[in-house]
Amino acid sequence: MPAIQNRELTAASKDDGHVVLSWKLLPSEDSDTAFFVEYMANGTWRFPTEEPAIGTSAEFTLDAKGPQQFRVIAPDGTPSETAAIDL
Repeated sequence: MPAIQNRELTAASKDDGHVVLSWKLLPSEDSDTAFFVEYMANGTWRFPTEEPAIGTSAEFTLDAKGPQQFRVIAPDGTPSETAAIDL
C-alpha cells in the first residue's frame, strides 16, 4: 500500500453511533473523487458501507461503542492519516 497522505481527516460523533468524517482533497484530485471509508474493528480495517464516499465527507452509523479509528482510501489505494473518536 502506498505511503500515508495527510488529508487533514477529522471525525465527529453524533447521536446513537452516527459518525461524520470530513477530509481535504489533494491538489491533483477532483471534487467528485471517490474514497472508501475504513474503520478499525478488532485489529482489522473494515468498510462501514459498500459504496465509496464522493467528495470530502461521509456519514454513517456504527454499532460499536468506545474508541474508534477511521481513515479514507484514495482511488490509488493511498490511505489517509487516522482520525479517532470515542462513541
